[in-house]
Amino acid sequence: MARLLDVTLSVLSAVAAVGMAFTATCLDAFGPRGIVPSWVITAVVAGLWINILLIVVFGSRHNFGFHWLSIVATAVSFFGMVIAANSAVDAVDAQAFKDRGRVAVCTITALREYTRTERDTNGDTTTTTYYEHAVNCPGSYVSKLTTTDEAAGRRWDRISILYDPTRRLAPQPTKDLPADVAGPTRTGLIALGLAMLASGVVELTPGDSFFGGYRRGLERVRFGSTVFCLVILATVIVVGVYHVAEWSVGTCLDGLGVPRGVLHVGWVSWAVGLCAGLFLNYFLNLLRKIGVVVLRRFSRFLDPREELSGLLAELDIDVTFQFPVFCGHLFIDAGFLGFLIRSVRSRLRRGGLRRRFGST
Repeated sequence: MARLLDVTLSVLSAVAAVGMAFTATCLDAFGPRGIVPSWVITAVVAGLWINILLIVVFGSRHNFGFHWLSIVATAVSFFGMVIAANSAVDAVDAQAFKDRGRVAVCTITALREYTRTERDTNGDTTTTTYYEHAVNCPGSYVSKLTTTDEAAGRRWDRISILYDPTRRLAPQPTKDLPADVAGPTRTGLIALGLAMLASGVVELTPGDSFFGGYRRGLERVRFGSTVFCLVILATVIVVGVYHVAEWSVGTCLDGLGVPRGVLHVGWVSWAVGLCAGLFLNYFLNLLRKIGVVVLRRFSRFLDPREELSGLLAELDIDVTFQFPVFCGHLFIDAGFLGFLIRSVRSRLRRGGLRRRFGST
């Protein structure tokens, strides 16, 4: 019975991953605007995608074993969930463009190709080639189109672009989008069925808990729900603090009558960025402490282990923020600034005690 419950939970985890991909895309394309601040939608969508990544990579891999059946089942489960999630995104985008999309016949006036190399926390690098098109689209707001697979055309070519008048979806060449919703939906359902079957097979094969401690039954439910809530809470805190900091800086500059062009001066951008980063980190520290309290408050229903609480408590260690208002070139490392804040506050407190009680 316990093994049957584990198989059921692994199968449901694949459904949950695809369901969260569908929900995140729906929030982007059809979510409420005006009633809920846009940054909240952005934070929730980011949190859902992080949870999807955790489920796809670690969700049903606890029972992984080094033999052919487990390896094949794990690969089928992984790629099945990835294809199903991408198909869910394509289906929602196709429906959104079908409901409110407009077609513009545009002329490519300029084409720029460039590559960007990004490094993750493990030191691995990924290089992506971007094709940035400057386009002239009479009757629409579209003035730029960026693709990654290949260029949409050459200079002075005329292309058809499908765009969203509400600007919630990025414009795309009409040839890159599915003709209807049925195709991606069919592909997604087939991939999801294979992922569900493979996830169950992984649980039935002998494994050695290669990806961490193996959790069974309701313990997995508690742990998974805690990780889900923790990720959503963390992304809301990070995006919210960033939004508040950016809004505060912009409001202060506008209130003081400082032109935004002044920020292009190097020493001004660094000075303002440092002040904004200090405020950002202070506010982030305050909110993450509240988050830990909230997590422990619901300890009866969640699984507030030390490592989970520690993830939220140390949220500012490896978080780097880039402020678009600072010419797009200034990065603020919240962990370093948090260290500076704690050091300064500690020194001030020790100095105050010495002045009050005298040196010993």
